[in-house]
Amino acid sequence: MNKNKLRKQLFGQGQSLSNDFIKSSRNIIQKKLIDSIIFKDAKKILLYKNVKNEININEVFAQATNSKKEIYLPKIGNKFEMSFNKFSKDQKFINNKYGIPELPNQNFINLTDLDLAVIPFVGVDALGYRLGYGGGYFDRIFNPIEKEYAPITIGLGYDYQMLPDEIREAHDMRYNMVITEENIYNFNY
Repeated sequence: MNKNKLRKQLFGQGQSLSNDFIKSSRNIIQKKLIDSIIFKDAKKILLYKNVKNEININEVFAQATNSKKEIYLPKIGNKFEMSFNKFSKDQKFINNKYGIPELPNQNFINLTDLDLAVIPFVGVDALGYRLGYGGGYFDRIFNPIEKEYAPITIGLGYDYQMLPDEIREAHDMRYNMVITEENIYNFNY
């Protein structure tokens, strides 16, 4: 199936979710992440501010802050570049050209210094490869890095976003794990 058609289909399914389902699922998914040994052991983590149908991770932010973890967020640069800048509670977010909240600071971290990266998705194929929004930002930075230097990558989403087929292309990034309201999918093989 064409990736753009698949994105449109998945966005449509997301629009039909009830507020009750979204709220209860969001709580289940966040609790699974917060309770995981991966999250507990991580000292430097990449998180995101949700947009569209992405899982709201406010509880994850709160737990990470309370646990004194260093939190970083993606920041879009020129020429499809992405960097990760440090979060502090006193900073205000500014929407980038895509309407995604970002921090204005220049306090960046190298990808290889992160312990954990929580990355949103539109869909995930049967082998753990991410279907994103089509810009390729996460693919460009995560796909070429050697596994032993890469942070653990976790996706948070709904079970309907887990695709039964393989749709990956050579440039797509792969998750180590995906957490949904129903399951935890491990792709560490």
